[in-house]
Order: sequence, then structure tokens, then C-alpha cells
Amino acid sequence: MTDFKLRVSIGTANIELEGESELVNKFFNEIRDEGLGKLAEFHIAPVLQSELPVETEMNQDNVNQIKSTEVVVDNACSNYPTLKDIVLSNKIKKEPNWILVYTLYATEFGTKSVSKKEISSMYKKTNRYTSARSKNFATNIKKLVTDKLISAINDNDFIITDKGKEESKKLLGL
Repeated sequence: MTDFKLRVSIGTANIELEGESELVNKFFNEIRDEGLGKLAEFHIAPVLQSELPVETEMNQDNVNQIKSTEVVVDNACSNYPTLKDIVLSNKIKKEPNWILVYTLYATEFGTKSVSKKEISSMYKKTNRYTSARSKNFATNIKKLVTDKLISAINDNDFIITDKGKEESKKLLGL
């Protein structure tokens, strides 16, 4: 599996996850959906006391506070144009670039994984579906993975990489 690094800010706290992309994605989804309490089921390597900058006590109040805190994503969706605006602007010419942008939007700007089916459904949402585009879809997905713009979690699910997010921003003129 490919190594993957994810940084999330929750209020004033920062969480960094690094490792195999499937495991990082699993941990991120658990944190987002269940809060830190759910992660207790997983074995996480202990941190030496000398490595901790400030000693904190984790109790149920802390867990509840984290559960009720929204994840803050650096690139809020309000900074991005709508898919309709992108189609109308006609700036994106190559099909792999369209799939990359579709993946960005389908992953909610890099906050979750997405299936092939969800990505391909974006063609219909933007009225760009053709049989030729459908036939070339798998080839274009492979190209994006090879170029390290998206990463395969398994045979069906993908995440957008930091490189993919940056490339998407360039394509959108951001």
C-alpha cells in the first residue's frame, strides 16, 4: 500500500495521520464519525511522556467535546466554483483532468474516500456523459493513479492526494 499523510484541524487541536492509505482513511473516518473514543478499539503505538508537549487527561467530557466538534478543512467548499460553473467555463479540456476534478468534488474536497461509481456518476450530474467517455473511464482512472493524483484504497475506492488537490486547484484557476 502507498503511504499517505493527512492533517486535520479541530478547533485549536491538530491531528496528523500517516501510514498506509487504507489505514489512514479508516482512522480518519472513525475520528470523523465516532470521535476519538472509537479508536480505542485499535492498537495505536504509545507516545513516550517526554514526547508530549503538555500533559492532558482524556475523559468522557473530552471525548464528547471532540465528537461535537466539526472537522475544519483548509480548503472550504465555498472557495471552489460549482460543477455547473466549471462545465460552462469550458476550461478543462482533457478527460483525466475532468475525472480529477470530479474526484475532488466527490471526496468533498479530500475529506473522504469515494467509489468509482460515485466518480462516474459525476458525468451524468454535469450532463457530460457519453459512451466514449464511459469506455475510457477505467484507463483515465489508472492514469491518475499512476501520476499519483489519486490513490486506490482498494479495487473500488479512491482518495485524492495532496498532489491531486494542487493540480485540481490549478485546473480551476485557484
